[in-house]
Amino acid sequence: MRERANKLIQTLEEGKFGPLIKKVINREFITYIICGVLTSIVGISTYSLFRSMSLNVPVSNTFSSAIAIAFAFVVNKQFVFESKDWSFPFIAYELGRFAGGRVFTYLVETGLLMLMVDKLHLYEPYCKLFSQAVIIALNYIISKWIIFKKNS
Repeated sequence: MRERANKLIQTLEEGKFGPLIKKVINREFITYIICGVLTSIVGISTYSLFRSMSLNVPVSNTFSSAIAIAFAFVVNKQFVFESKDWSFPFIAYELGRFAGGRVFTYLVETGLLMLMVDKLHLYEPYCKLFSQAVIIALNYIISKWIIFKKNS
């Protein structure tokens, strides 16, 4: 399995987009994707749980987002961006910025879900998966360039 993955990466690196591939596919990117998938599983599972309790879309999304945000902060700080300062003032600073970024993407996601589910009457599980893909990309950009940026 590892041999096939290495061969795929090597093939991609040798192609036209090789320099871009080398820059993008790194430890941080891979761990972000893994943690993003885990966060999505937390978000989708809790969203489904709240919807099964007959809560409406915005309320279900609010509760599931709060749970997913708490999970995402810890895994992003610890594993993805390796932010080492665990002092209370620094955690409060990072958590405040992290929560602010997540509130922004929560609003984007809620808007997407309300549009796709309530207005366009699209299949809800696919809508949630699509919105998660958009949110993962937005959250990475915000986390990398605003919240956990390295001061060099």
